Amino acid sequence: MNRKLFHPATVILICILNALNAYCTEPSPIDSVRIRANNIPLFTNTMNNFAFTIRIYAHPGTEETDLRKVSISIDKPEVLETVKVVGPSFRNSWSDENGEVIQYFTLGSQSARHEVVIDGKMPLREGENVFHVSLLPRQNVNLTEKVSVHIRAMEFSSGENIPVQHADHSFRMGALLRTAGQDRVHTYRIPGLVTTQKGTLIAVYDIRYNNDRDLQEDIDVGMSRSMDGGQTWEPVKVIMNMGEWGGLPDSKNGTGDPSVLVDLSDNTIWVAALWVHGNYSSIQNNRFSQKGLDPLPDGSGSQLILVKSGDDGRSWSQPINITRQTKDPSWERFLQGPGRGICMTDGTLVFPAQFLDPARGRAASTVIYSRDHGQTWKTGPPAIPGTSEAQVTQLSDGSLMLNMRGSQKVRLVAVSSSPDQPWTVHETSAKALPEPGCMASLISADVLVKNKTQRVLFFSNPSNTETRSHMTIKASLDNGMTWPADYQLELNEKNGYGYSCLTAIDENTLGILYEGIRELYFQKIPIADILSGSD
Repeated sequence: MNRKLFHPATVILICILNALNAYCTEPSPIDSVRIRANNIPLFTNTMNNFAFTIRIYAHPGTEETDLRKVSISIDKPEVLETVKVVGPSFRNSWSDENGEVIQYFTLGSQSARHEVVIDGKMPLREGENVFHVSLLPRQNVNLTEKVSVHIRAMEFSSGENIPVQHADHSFRMGALLRTAGQDRVHTYRIPGLVTTQKGTLIAVYDIRYNNDRDLQEDIDVGMSRSMDGGQTWEPVKVIMNMGEWGGLPDSKNGTGDPSVLVDLSDNTIWVAALWVHGNYSSIQNNRFSQKGLDPLPDGSGSQLILVKSGDDGRSWSQPINITRQTKDPSWERFLQGPGRGICMTDGTLVFPAQFLDPARGRAASTVIYSRDHGQTWKTGPPAIPGTSEAQVTQLSDGSLMLNMRGSQKVRLVAVSSSPDQPWTVHETSAKALPEPGCMASLISADVLVKNKTQRVLFFSNPSNTETRSHMTIKASLDNGMTWPADYQLELNEKNGYGYSCLTAIDENTLGILYEGIRELYFQKIPIADILSGSD
């Protein structure tokens, strides 16, 4: 076989040229670019919504290189106000009680449009460089809107233009109902949420003035009211505040952990809360005895109190003490929900509740109920031992379901034919709904499914067993027997304090109020988005 051979001089020349080319060509300063879409809502009244996290890895030993451009596509630019690229972070020179405040350098900011190019100059350092794409919605955006955003490419001073693969996501809207530090309040916690007969949303929560601790502390119950389905909210109103009762200061007369319900017969709104009068702390940790029926300065005899509104939440009554009606004198801890209660189809008002019976050595969930529209109240039988915070709803057959927090990292469930009748452990108890140890929400609503109206259960909680993250709404079309993956919608993957409360705003929309860190988030969710798997 004949082969064409290179002259030895030619081979030497090729080697020299290859060596020169390798010597003259600088390696790329960028090792890799990784982009993650964060599953979070876009809040209307915040500084930043970190919708995407960009991690740029630079080779060691390369000369300084700058990030120059980030190209972004938006399907509904009318939903957004601005688009920013920020990072890296830095600590400013002042601090608050929680330590130094973290801020971010800004590469650039642009008004939202279909195609956005953020121009700037941000030096990269050797190793990992973290940036964020922040999306800010318009203040008047419809909270049921969604926007799809795609990061298309990134350009560097080295001349590289790196196209981005699969960096797109659809984001929901949200609102910060109460923010940490707002009105000089350290923390807002423990959400409750209902819809009145007039369509008004009533949100209740703890106003924790000094810190984020539970009772005993200077805590009042606050209320926010929305007349337009949660798009806007009236200023906060304090509806439960015992003041300097009994000669002790506000900090020794805390009220908190509210639960709210609406009497469907006359639209009266009821709120139940725990009042602690005394000189001790950490009632939730059971460090001190709370036996007795009267408020005493040694902290014993914590009280169950109510307030009510007969004018759709505009004004509220003075506190009504129902401790003697509802509490066994031998019990220690005894309080409502928290969250929300219900009005049964026969008009019975029912609040979920919990108590600690030292004779049995364990806590248990139960219910408090009234068959005369709140004139008198009674307590039902205990449900499953070892349970605490609970939510109650009525099933399609008229029975009650109690969904409870325990210690098994999964929700415990019991059913009863009536609030005064014994509870039976449900077959899904300790099996169906994972939790990290947290309050949750359970409601029922009549919903159009496959062109037929039926009762649907909706449940919300941080859907994992380890951390209070991944706030999720789940639906059951068979009275809680199954919670299919097709009927589950994750709202927010970020960590928070994790408590939540659901309400049906109308026949097509759910509202959810849930905790971030020291603040309260509100979202409106189309029911069709949760039940998309039922089509």
